Amino acid sequence: MNVRELIEHLQSYPDDLRVVVSGYEDVFDELRPARIEVRKASRNVDRPGYDGEFCWDEDRPDAETETAVALHRNYDY
Repeated sequence: MNVRELIEHLQSYPDDLRVVVSGYEDVFDELRPARIEVRKASRNVDRPGYDGEFCWDEDRPDAETETAVALHRNYDY
């Protein structure tokens, strides 16, 4: 999904609907602007599937990378 697709998708919801991201274990955290970042990522091809589809470029410096927007859960507990 790219930013344009995400915006189009989100426009189908009410403006005041809360946005949450996966939290620790089975809970959710509110998405905060400070937890949104742009980083270089590559496809996760040599790690277990439960690690996710992408990894950061420093994890695989020889891999083909692309720029991605990452939405993180809140780590400030």
